[in-house]
Amino acid sequence: GYLEKHADKVGVSSLVEGEASYGTPLIDGKEDEIWSSAKEMPINRQVMAWQGATGMVKALWDENHLYALIHVKDNDLNTS
Repeated sequence: GYLEKHADKVGVSSLVEGEASYGTPLIDGKEDEIWSSAKEMPINRQVMAWQGATGMVKALWDENHLYALIHVKDNDLNTS
């Protein structure tokens, strides 16, 4: 609801809905097994700074946080 009400402030021209699974991942730089319960959602929005990049995102939530695991595909990916 927040993005719909404030789309002009955050630069969102259209919203995409997705589904998050319930769970709390361990944040240690590795992909936990719990992520396998989350549905993949495509990232297909192109913005100037990352033009051409695509990928998939998975989302988990618990009572306190929303977690996102993002896999980016980009021929010019800069990991620095």
